[in-house]
Amino acid sequence: MAGYCKITLGILAALVVFCALPAAGETVTLTVVTAWDDGGVVRELPAEFVLSIERIFGDADGDGVVTSKDVLLAFDIFTLKRSVPSLSVLKSCDVRPRPGAEGREFGDGRIQSDDVRWILNCVVGGPTLP
Repeated sequence: MAGYCKITLGILAALVVFCALPAAGETVTLTVVTAWDDGGVVRELPAEFVLSIERIFGDADGDGVVTSKDVLLAFDIFTLKRSVPSLSVLKSCDVRPRPGAEGREFGDGRIQSDDVRWILNCVVGGPTLP
């Protein structure tokens, strides 16, 4: 039974990480309740997990590092060679203008040439915060 619980928790944790990726930069709280029958008495063991996924600005492919590959992905989105970006990519790569449009701290809701230029600058050693 203990092995089954470990596997189940591992699968749940992986599921939460994959579900939370689009919300990078936010905190996700997962409450898991494990229940079992102990001789006619149902016992429960609640556990709460708090995951915080850090958003790395300019990281278009989500590998945790801003590289030339991210510049190319952002450029392909800008030139419409790629489809509409996911929310995760948009939140990571929409870094200009600053201050942003429509009440945003930065960004305008699109990946444009100035976003691509900022990501390229980041790759060559420029600032890592928008």
